[in-house]
Amino acid sequence: MPDASVPCGRCKKRGLPCTVNRSLQMLLEDDASWKQTVTRKITALEEFMESAREQLNTRAGESAQEKQPSRQSDSCSPSTSDQSAKRRRRDWEIRMDTQSGPVTIPAACIGEVEGERPLGPEQPSSPPDIISEGIVTLDQAETLFHTYSKRLDHFLYRILEPMSSFSTVRERSPALLAAICTVASLHSEDLGHLFEGCHEHFVTLASQLSMSEAVNNEDIRGLCIGAFWLHGLSWNLVSIAVRAATQNQLHRFSRKVPLGDRTAYMHTRLWYLIYVCSHHFSIPYGRTPMIPECEAISSVSTLLASQHATSDDARLVSQVQIWTILGRAATSFGFDVDEQIPVESIPRLRRYIIALDTWRAEWDERFGPSEFVGEYPRKGVGMHYHFTKLYLCTHALRGLESRPAGQVTETRIAREAESMDRLTPGSSNSWKTGSRIHPELEEIGSVAISSAKSILRLIIRDPEFQSYLHGLSLYFDTMIIFAVVFLLRIATQYSDIVPVDKSELLDLVCELSRTLTSVTDKIHSRHLLVVICKGVKDLSIRYLQEVESNMAGNEVETTQGQALGLLDLENETRQHSSSDGLLLDSENIGFDWTDFDFLATQDPFLGNASWTFGV
Repeated sequence: MPDASVPCGRCKKRGLPCTVNRSLQMLLEDDASWKQTVTRKITALEEFMESAREQLNTRAGESAQEKQPSRQSDSCSPSTSDQSAKRRRRDWEIRMDTQSGPVTIPAACIGEVEGERPLGPEQPSSPPDIISEGIVTLDQAETLFHTYSKRLDHFLYRILEPMSSFSTVRERSPALLAAICTVASLHSEDLGHLFEGCHEHFVTLASQLSMSEAVNNEDIRGLCIGAFWLHGLSWNLVSIAVRAATQNQLHRFSRKVPLGDRTAYMHTRLWYLIYVCSHHFSIPYGRTPMIPECEAISSVSTLLASQHATSDDARLVSQVQIWTILGRAATSFGFDVDEQIPVESIPRLRRYIIALDTWRAEWDERFGPSEFVGEYPRKGVGMHYHFTKLYLCTHALRGLESRPAGQVTETRIAREAESMDRLTPGSSNSWKTGSRIHPELEEIGSVAISSAKSILRLIIRDPEFQSYLHGLSLYFDTMIIFAVVFLLRIATQYSDIVPVDKSELLDLVCELSRTLTSVTDKIHSRHLLVVICKGVKDLSIRYLQEVESNMAGNEVETTQGQALGLLDLENETRQHSSSDGLLLDSENIGFDWTDFDFLATQDPFLGNASWTFGV
């Protein structure tokens, strides 16, 4: 074939068309030619890079000699170099997995170039832990780990892996170890003095995790532990945990759980823990949950189908289910407490309440005693039920106009008669204007009051449950004080709308104050329950003072026992204020009771300014 063109000489003589078939020899020759070309280019590139490196080294040496007299510049240069290396731009590439089907996650088509490493000296694989930093000794850390793993961990359905030991935790995650030591020292009478140092170290590690792309599952467990128990850090910690968990794709393993895959079981279980944790600090605080009701949440019961499932998993499943009910209610009604519930939405609210009653019927007698936390698994079901029912039923009282007790100008019968006369069929806002309320909403509001009273009675009358308070998560503290504030607001502002026995409420609140005083006697001063205890005393005193001032004996007469209780509370409050340096008044900003008040955006308690207490 002359000049490598067609047709060839043979075909040309015979007048035939010519088709070129590349022989193996031709392919090999072309391949050799290509390799030679690439080899020459790589060699030239290597020579160029070597020349450039030598020039850079020469310039760096000359620059160092020129700057040698300036010690400050010399000392700063390594740090600046490291920071520049860390800020080096990241390279990305387009990816296509030829082994997968046609459908993929959109963002999976682009990713960071693998194998990239920052220039300069390698960074340590993990930061120093709380022991190597000298914050706690090895013996102290082991004691704190034992305190956490043998008690606190079992209140939250076991966050640690079943076979976790002190050595494995220390090896896998400094953040997890720091979280355990911090929470355990907060609940330790002997090692409580270590709390401040542990807390500071844990905050430092959590801050680093917030910007890290390599957060492992043990780090996530540490973030959850901190969120469940450390007031003021919870929302930030759980947000980091949610981000890391979704990045680690924990939500995609639920389908493999029934097949006996232990890795899928552990990943899915951790995802459910994060779901519960995120809801603890979203819905009760008027925030939209960070984790929606995805497929893994809807099929939560499949966790119990795993051969690895335990009784703690059943408790965890029950929590996912109850928070799913609350999440749906929050989606339906939103978080604006000034927005009234339309009459046509009452059936929907009742369906959520029925779902909650069904939840309790399913789980109430499901759990037996625990080796670590006694009867809490069973009693916790009842308390969670009342917490959730209180929250759900307070929706019925949204948007009410409040009036201080003692200023009610019409009787209840006259008010209801007037409301009936003015009701316009088909109008969702005909009721609940001023002091009028739809009878069904009034009924649901009364259920909220009953649930709040049940919460207080359980704490007052059950010594075993009182022992749990120094160990339960922040959600319990939040809902306890919410129940107190809700009852006092009903008694002082809405008593003409929803019937309530003010004397009974006062007795309950005063008795709760005494109970909490006994419980918190030896608790760490930084524990949220200590602040709540002191605040409840002040709320009780101010409530009595307001009732005596506004009612003047017309509707509520303070009994002799209540008067003596008032004196006791006043004396105790003065003692705490003088000994602890904590003034329970609105001048000591730092702890805002409206954070625990479902009606916080309405007029404050009896028209006074918001009551805030220092932490």
